[in-house]
Amino acid sequence: DVLLSVGGLLGVWALPAIPPLSEVTRPGLTALREAVSYLKTAPAVTWGFVIDILAMTFGRPYVLLPAVGALVIGGGPVTVGVLTAAGAIGSFLASLFSGPVSHVHRHGVALVNAVAAYGGFVVLFGVVVGVMQTGWFGPVGASFAQVNWVALILASIALAGTGASDEVSAIFRTSMLLTIVPDDMRGRLQGIFFAVVHGGPRMGDLYAGIAAGLVALWFPPLFGGIVIIVAMFTILRFSSELRTYDARTAISDGAKATLD
Repeated sequence: DVLLSVGGLLGVWALPAIPPLSEVTRPGLTALREAVSYLKTAPAVTWGFVIDILAMTFGRPYVLLPAVGALVIGGGPVTVGVLTAAGAIGSFLASLFSGPVSHVHRHGVALVNAVAAYGGFVVLFGVVVGVMQTGWFGPVGASFAQVNWVALILASIALAGTGASDEVSAIFRTSMLLTIVPDDMRGRLQGIFFAVVHGGPRMGDLYAGIAAGLVALWFPPLFGGIVIIVAMFTILRFSSELRTYDARTAISDGAKATLD
């Protein structure tokens, strides 16, 4: 993390001076209030933030993986590593083969569908954990020699699917943000986006931990995935901005002024 962060900072430091295109806004509460007020005029961007929070809050089973590796699928720390890596592999593969998304123009619908698919993979993970918790498939243990291979493969596929679908949703969500938000507001909206992206998973850890403690390990992903799917189709039903969003006609106010 340190090496990669230093590399990123050096890249930023090496950039030439880039003067602002408009009046500079002083950082502070006023600037933040202006950003929040702007969100009221950009429902497609606002829904993108809401969708991300919903997906991360109800669809982040990673905090459960140590218990899954020790008690449900077996394999202990190695299983935790495999399952954690599966999500990252899914994200990497989706990014590697993401070229076809450039042909998708209805970004709002694509975003909702990608997150609904994310919810479906979360449900699959919950089903695998639930079936294994019944004990029908024999005992498992903390040694990797005692892992249930079928369950591990299915759970890995489920988490790889969440990584891939999350990556696709991020592509469309970020594209919408960078396209329609004007230049003088984009930095502040990126700040809010940063808070959403990093705050949602922490809320998801809290939800998964509490729900698993109150019910069972299978409950948080199974229930959370269903919540995500229902929420996505509900949002799409009532958000005409997402249904009608078309990247070919969407353009920011700043870009309009430049063209004029």
